[in-house]
Amino acid sequence: MILTRAIDSLARAGQTSRSPPTAIISVLSRLKYELERDHKIKEFSGKDSDVWNSTLKELAETSCDSWYSAPWLYSETAMVLC
Repeated sequence: MILTRAIDSLARAGQTSRSPPTAIISVLSRLKYELERDHKIKEFSGKDSDVWNSTLKELAETSCDSWYSAPWLYSETAMVLC
């Protein structure tokens, strides 16, 4: 619900501006799609990604690597890093 409102707000704001935030809307839409369907959390890139990705691999061994099956702190952090 929160993501839907954010996407809608950005889309409305983009209609009145010269440079609509299409990249942000795209990322939020992809995240919403993956959350709704309980997709597996994707690996990260960037600083300290090796630590996060090794934890994700450990979670995958126990089938706890999707948005709803992962420990809440990991999935919340993953959402911020998307």
